[in-house]
Amino acid sequence: MKNSNNIFLGIILILLGGLALGLVNDWFSFDISMRQIARFWPLLIILAGIGVMLDSRRSLLNSTSVLLVALAIPFGIYNCTSNTFDKVESNIIDGKGFDFDVDISDEDADFSYEEGTDSSSNTNHQTYNVDKATGVKSAELKIGGGAAQFLLEKADDNQLFAADTRLAGVSGFTLRDETSGSHQKVSFKMKSQKNIRLNDKGLNRKVILKLNTEPVWDIDMEIGAGDLKYDLTPYKVSKINLETGASNIDLKMGDLMNESNVKIESGVANINIEVPEGVGCQIKMDGALNARNFTGFTKIKSGLYRTEGFDSAAKKIYIDTDSGMSNFTVSRY
Repeated sequence: MKNSNNIFLGIILILLGGLALGLVNDWFSFDISMRQIARFWPLLIILAGIGVMLDSRRSLLNSTSVLLVALAIPFGIYNCTSNTFDKVESNIIDGKGFDFDVDISDEDADFSYEEGTDSSSNTNHQTYNVDKATGVKSAELKIGGGAAQFLLEKADDNQLFAADTRLAGVSGFTLRDETSGSHQKVSFKMKSQKNIRLNDKGLNRKVILKLNTEPVWDIDMEIGAGDLKYDLTPYKVSKINLETGASNIDLKMGDLMNESNVKIESGVANINIEVPEGVGCQIKMDGALNARNFTGFTKIKSGLYRTEGFDSAAKKIYIDTDSGMSNFTVSRY
């Protein structure tokens, strides 16, 4: 029985080692994430039980069972954590939001829970505007904000940037701009926050951004929990960097640039990006806790995907994501 136990342990180690080696070197054609593997953690407990049966002493304290139980514990914790975040992610996807009340000042942050509260009557409506300087060919936009819904529209010809905000619990944004030669910069940052409310009616904060379509844009956004929907097809976007917490991100990229770069760093997120059919696209993805749907893409290696004919494409879009946990879809239109 002792020899049988050793053979059983040897087979398990060979299988685990072969699987890890194949995944690291991309020897396998299937695509599997750590979240999917973690769902089978009870199988390790079953194999540990078989190890006990094969042990001559019928003891759990044999090398095979100890190894399998040691592997099962972190995978089990990992799987339970993933299920919890799946519920949060489901709320984001379904648009249900979260029932909590946040009070944030400049010095500290106090959190309290309040169910089903609607503070829309306390909404603060403000508008902002930056005129387009003469001869501007490129522009840079930096946005800092908390929880809100962000939408995008075209600005008037004489405007470089404009915003229409309806916010509860926020006194407004600070707006600054500067021009250097043919380059114009805009900084748009939310002031101190109070009484953030996300409930079954959604966010009670809406920020409508308006951008001029003529210059080449670099966009940098740092926001908290929120809903972001940008149709970027009318704009010349060189770079767009998004740093978010729990969020729903919906981007539609255009084909006006030879090269566009999209970088997303998020916590729990539902990410949907549309790219033109005639543009080559590359996706680089970090993070094991991610569900992905990349129709029309070929896996080059672990975490790297490309459309057919990417190397020879005249126009290219590079997408780089690093998410704690996300539902990530990239589609062609």
